[in-house]
Amino acid sequence: MKEQRNLRNVWVIYVLVALIILGAFITYWRYPRTLTIGFLERLPFDISLLGTREAVIDGFENLKNENDNVHYKLVIKDYTNYVELREAYEELASDKKVKAIIGPPYSSDAKEIVDIVEKYGKLTILQGITNPDVLKSSPYFISTGISDDFQIEAIKSYVKNMGYKKVVIVKSSSNPVYTDYVASNLEKDLKISGINVQMFTYYSEKKTQNFYSEITPDTELVVLIAPINESAITVSNLDINGEFLLTDWSASREIVSILGLKSEGIKLVSFCPYDLLKKSPYDNYAYLAAFEIVGMLKELFSNGSITNPVETFTDYEYKGKYIDLRFKNGLLLNDVYIWKVENLKIKDYMKFSLETGGLQKV
Repeated sequence: MKEQRNLRNVWVIYVLVALIILGAFITYWRYPRTLTIGFLERLPFDISLLGTREAVIDGFENLKNENDNVHYKLVIKDYTNYVELREAYEELASDKKVKAIIGPPYSSDAKEIVDIVEKYGKLTILQGITNPDVLKSSPYFISTGISDDFQIEAIKSYVKNMGYKKVVIVKSSSNPVYTDYVASNLEKDLKISGINVQMFTYYSEKKTQNFYSEITPDTELVVLIAPINESAITVSNLDINGEFLLTDWSASREIVSILGLKSEGIKLVSFCPYDLLKKSPYDNYAYLAAFEIVGMLKELFSNGSITNPVETFTDYEYKGKYIDLRFKNGLLLNDVYIWKVENLKIKDYMKFSLETGGLQKV
């Protein structure tokens, strides 16, 4: 009798333990752990970088509205130089609660932390960085920007499609890691194709732009690898019979308001269709991608694969609220679009497919 009572007590204990474990399991899944994301922000504040942070916060709020059980925390670390950048990244990466880090925004910055990224092996989302050397420098780097190699291919395809033989390239001194790579490789590839190419560097408004007088009216195409303000100044100061093609750095509806009638006919390289961008609450691709990256991080966190970026991004697609993000071998493979300003409005004009290498009208 005593043995039966002891056995019954043992079974009661087993059942209680099982119920506790089951309750804990249900609680764990019903109320997931907080998704903590680090965010690197460069000082002094740049309006474009502030826009990216706002888009990230919007992304988190969107998740919260869709699911009351979504918990998140954004840990922002500021820096003004490379030393502070390394310290800020290491502080975030060493925190086990931080599941991924967003930033830095510039190729030159990202190059400075490759060794620390490798040390911690934590997923690091680059804010629109496109330099291939940087993207390939660590398997833990994932960018919301498309590799410059693909942008170069799209521009080359456009030049070939239009039959241009005289091209001018204007690069900026404000981000040499990006501009030098695109400019030098584009120049080399176009010259191999037998195209007459001149290249100039924009330094600042205060400095006299001596190269303006060297660009003759018969120039068929000016490719501007520069931010929107520098691109607008150059367009305003040049009088050519040809057209202007601005890289993704200037792909924003702001170009029309800045240049007015001078913007007519300008082409802009972008990583998404303009019609799609108009439907979103953001005025450029960088903000839109920042918004979508939050949803992607939540999906990865839910799947438990956020700690395996090398394997995950070998072949991965995220279907976002506005755009889909397709990754192959760690690189974003979305198509490259070319917009056109017509009647002071931006319209979709052409699309370059990375898979087929073909350029077609939209």
